[in-house]
Amino acid sequence: MKFDVDRPGKYMFSDRQILSETEKQELRHEYRDYLLNKVKNSFSSASLDKAKSLETSTIVMGVIIAIGVLLVIIGAITRNALLCLGTFAVLFIIGGLMTLIKGGGEKHADQLYNRLSGLIMILVSVLPFLTWYIFMKNDSMMNKVFIIVGEITGMLAILLLVRIICALTGGIRVYTRAVQATCIGYARYVDYERHENNFHRQSNFYTSRANPYVSPVFEYSFEGQDYVSTYDDFRADADSDVPLGPTLIKISPKHPNGVYNSKPANLGIYVFFAIILLLVAGGMIYLATSGITSRFKKTADGSYVLTETTASESTAESKKILTDDMIKFNDTWYIEKVTIKSIEYYTDGDIYSFNEEEFRKAKDSESGIYKEGQVLYALYTIDEESLDTGLTYKVVINLIDPEEYDYQGSHGAWTK
Repeated sequence: MKFDVDRPGKYMFSDRQILSETEKQELRHEYRDYLLNKVKNSFSSASLDKAKSLETSTIVMGVIIAIGVLLVIIGAITRNALLCLGTFAVLFIIGGLMTLIKGGGEKHADQLYNRLSGLIMILVSVLPFLTWYIFMKNDSMMNKVFIIVGEITGMLAILLLVRIICALTGGIRVYTRAVQATCIGYARYVDYERHENNFHRQSNFYTSRANPYVSPVFEYSFEGQDYVSTYDDFRADADSDVPLGPTLIKISPKHPNGVYNSKPANLGIYVFFAIILLLVAGGMIYLATSGITSRFKKTADGSYVLTETTASESTAESKKILTDDMIKFNDTWYIEKVTIKSIEYYTDGDIYSFNEEEFRKAKDSESGIYKEGQVLYALYTIDEESLDTGLTYKVVINLIDPEEYDYQGSHGAWTK
């Protein structure tokens, strides 16, 4: 990065390659004083003029994000998954396009990373829709949620991995020109954990989290132009491994102010979070594909028919045994097998019709669980008012897959 020795800004400039413990403490205290003074000045200068100086693009983005958050809240309240998913997708598409078009950044190596991250953000927004409409149209809502969350966390993990790869391969892809330079000193700053109290307009910087960073300051020429620059990525240490005097550096030909550091800082935290996100993604996809979610079946009143612990494995076919005690329903109920004739799919659930015309079922909020032609156990009650018509008087409370459960209770079909 471009560096001004006379006006170092947030950096502390000196000619000391290695600092003693006393000098390191002095660096922390000096930088803390600088930050406190900066906070004090920023509060004293805060006014309407500062608000008016905000860029239009920042204001527009703030409005877009606020509208997006509002739509997500509305979607959550109304339980409209597509509204939440659509808002999420639009926000990520906008962010991805802006990142893709703008690129760049203070660090020249970030150009490649920013453009790749823009593409990944667009994929993060589009992939859940493709999953929802194409690959999982007939799957359950719970499975869709698990798969989509798994996809999103997986793509974010890939984004972190791309960041790591860009940092490790920057010397090959971005910083491709080796030039002779002279190390004239060292720029340092301290990364403090910061806590602000806006009410009292105070800011505390905790020395227990005071991590120093360092970069040599290089003076060099490239294509007839003189430059003074630091590493684009500072080293996480108070001491530098580059001595004063002549040295060889690698720069970006397109942005000669960018100097490559072969030992970039903070890659470990990227690796850690990438592993965590990959584990979460794998866990979510496993839950969606393992059949665990199929154990949870809702009744018409929103309660669950099956408990979690009392089903045991059957012998030959590895089915779970379903008994009367496991069915939590107070009214008189009956059970027999039915065949699904057709299914109408809606965003808030499915409507089933059966070959046995005396059966009917309310819209099922769990979408895509069963298929046309499938034979199932129907747990139902009798509608006395519809009994005289002879049609749809058997009201289905819940459907149970006989391939998964073997009913061994005392209830049976209703008889007149």
